[in-house]
Amino acid sequence: MNCCKCDRCKMDVMALTLNNMDPYYIVRASNSPDYTKLEKEISDKATSAVLKSALKVRKNPRH
Repeated sequence: MNCCKCDRCKMDVMALTLNNMDPYYIVRASNSPDYTKLEKEISDKATSAVLKSALKVRKNPRH
């Protein structure tokens, strides 16, 4: 994404991502039929949040 890869920018991306995601806790057996679908959904949301955070940090790095 052509972003700065310094430690500060990486930490900013992580912090923004975690601050912008809703907490999500689940207790379910990994062999449950809905587990794979849920795992994919969470993964997609996390990927989207990381991309948005990286774009925000790239636009306004704090260094």
